[in-house]
Amino acid sequence: MFKTNDLSLALWKKAIKDSNYYLIANIGSRFVGFLALPFVARMLPVEEFGKYDIFILVSSFISLFLTLGIDSGIAIFIAEKRKDKHILSSLYTFEQVITITLFLLLLGTFIACYPFLTSSNSFIKEYPLDFWLKTGIYALLITIIYNGFNFLRYLEKACIASLNNFISSFLGVILGLLLLFYYSRKEVNYFINGMLMGNLLGLCITLIFTKKYITTNFFKNNKKLFKELLWVSIPFLPNYLSNRFMQMVDRIVILSLFTSYELGLYAGIMRIAVIPMVILGSVAAGFLPVMYNNYQSKEGRRFIANVFHFYLFFLLLSVAVVSVLDKYLVQLIIGEKFIKVSHLLPVALAAFMLINCSQLSGFGYSIKRRTMYIFPITLGAISINFIASFLLAKFIGLSGVALGTLIAGVFRSSIYIYGSERLYRFGYSWKFFWGIVALVLFFSLVTQKILCFIYK
Repeated sequence: MFKTNDLSLALWKKAIKDSNYYLIANIGSRFVGFLALPFVARMLPVEEFGKYDIFILVSSFISLFLTLGIDSGIAIFIAEKRKDKHILSSLYTFEQVITITLFLLLLGTFIACYPFLTSSNSFIKEYPLDFWLKTGIYALLITIIYNGFNFLRYLEKACIASLNNFISSFLGVILGLLLLFYYSRKEVNYFINGMLMGNLLGLCITLIFTKKYITTNFFKNNKKLFKELLWVSIPFLPNYLSNRFMQMVDRIVILSLFTSYELGLYAGIMRIAVIPMVILGSVAAGFLPVMYNNYQSKEGRRFIANVFHFYLFFLLLSVAVVSVLDKYLVQLIIGEKFIKVSHLLPVALAAFMLINCSQLSGFGYSIKRRTMYIFPITLGAISINFIASFLLAKFIGLSGVALGTLIAGVFRSSIYIYGSERLYRFGYSWKFFWGIVALVLFFSLVTQKILCFIYK
């Protein structure tokens, strides 16, 4: 199944070398965040931790909207135009201008609609206006920083891109933690303020690293190019937004059926479930440029298939380990008060990794310029996620919310990969995929005895 030859081996070496830069940067920045998590979870009341979770989720959701999918669509254009300095500068400047324009439009719309949103049964009224404004500003900062990181990595400037990412993340977490320690009144707002200050400094650093690609003459003679870029990029948006919205759907279900206390408990488990994705994000950052630049060769296609097979194996291994160590991990990382929901950790991890498997698969949509096909897939997954989570939560509580998300993850990953293979075949093994899924379901559900609640 894992076939290689000399060229394929060279691709592995290149991807692993670049991944090492991203891994070092991510480990450095995320390690600080990982060390901060036990303090934040223990210092904040469970309800405040739930508020922090909403801040992270909503800002991530807004950030994805501000990219307009260009962060994925631009990969093919950089690969095709990498020798044209003016085109590269125009692409990068256009991406940042789009981000800032969308933010201003979104901000104006939100302020105009805020009185209506707070008068209705919307979850917006659960938190004050300054909380939502900080969430939006934070989303803008991390999006501009991410645009710079993403552009540099597709130029295969792994060292600079990873350094930029490390500094921005590191400063935000450190300043947030320092403010939280400084004030005796333990509120998540102090941590948020520190994250804003740190990422503002990170923004300045990003502009320094990418200043040679910023131009005021970006629109001249590039209308056709930008139109094609938007045509390829925008269909990615529903896919990415749905990934985040699936995480928001379960929170919406929890707030509609339970209280902010249950939201905080669930949020703690999801914060741990995100940790293995640090490794995936690091690997993807190094592998994606190599994969996009070599998809046309037989060796490149085999390399892409093997990368995804290794990801599936990593998924199985992660869920198996967590299903045995769930209580110990929860107590070690976020504390005793979250132990009562530790059984949700393997399910949450499996769901999260299945939903995000598109990071290392599904290139056929981009290659064949058929990214608009992603929308019905993601719409179906969102619908399944909401309906399954809502119905199951009525019977088995928070376990039902996690199980509903897992069901949606299996549906989305299988349909997404199948559609991509129909457009451009890489040779993924379906037997291997479904075998891994079956074992993941066993470790995450049967060993945790969640299904026993249904059979009673």
